[in-house]
Amino acid sequence: MRPRSLPFLCLCLVLAGLAAASFRLRPGPFPVGDEATHVLMARSLWADHDLSFDQGDLREGYRIWNGGPAGVALLTRDAGQSRRYAEPIAWALAAAPVYGLLGPAGLPVLNMALFLAMLAAAAWLFRDQGGAVFLVGFFFASAAFGYVFRGSPEVFLMACLFFGLVLWKRTALGEMRGLALAGALFAAAALHEPLLALVGLAVAVDLALEGRWKGAAVLVLAGAMVFGVLAAGQRKLTGAWNPAHPREGIQRRAFESEFPVESQADLWQAYGKSRPAPDLGAGLRLLPRNLGYFLAGRNTG
Repeated sequence: MRPRSLPFLCLCLVLAGLAAASFRLRPGPFPVGDEATHVLMARSLWADHDLSFDQGDLREGYRIWNGGPAGVALLTRDAGQSRRYAEPIAWALAAAPVYGLLGPAGLPVLNMALFLAMLAAAAWLFRDQGGAVFLVGFFFASAAFGYVFRGSPEVFLMACLFFGLVLWKRTALGEMRGLALAGALFAAAALHEPLLALVGLAVAVDLALEGRWKGAAVLVLAGAMVFGVLAAGQRKLTGAWNPAHPREGIQRRAFESEFPVESQADLWQAYGKSRPAPDLGAGLRLLPRNLGYFLAGRNTG
């Protein structure tokens, strides 16, 4: 082991332990954001090999969080007779083996591993240019680091884009294999956030402008194939091509305090059957705030 590697390895172990402990040492009894959906999706894939929400999932939600799986998002086609999770599946597929090995506390550990892998890759890329302070600030002084301690896919999406771009610029796998892997990573990110496909499109355009038509074709074809396979699997497991924004006829809602299975009330009645028209005035009032968030880097990736 190189002398410089030992401090970094020690840092990795300390931060991985901190990530695992953070999941259990939170002051509140509830999940953060939409964490409940993603953690229980990973659990369901590992334990039940499906994405149906049933009594076992609810029981596990209460075991993980004392206040229950607040915020869990579900969808149904039959007014609640059957319920499935309502988020994209790429992160859950990656996280399921880690959940099986380490339980729910393993998901922040996976996030930390991805985060530190990005830091190590960036340090290697810029090893001859200095800028250590910039690199540390980019990763640890940004909003992105806060998402490491959640059981949700933000760091995973950031890593998909980051390593896709690294493979585009400097690949040690051979150009075609590296670009194919980059296309697959962009596709996994796009499954969660379709607009992220624009990053892959920009890379393909750059390759084409450089005359590397074969590389551009490999990246696009690999991305399209992986996206197609993931989308088909998502359709089978959740019942919707896009579970975060399902088409008409599929009801989707998040549950905060009263959950299906345990409640006798009809929690789905008239929910999601009609959507109000967008309020242009409210959108304009929020525009300055949203621009501030955008420029300050609220979002990861």
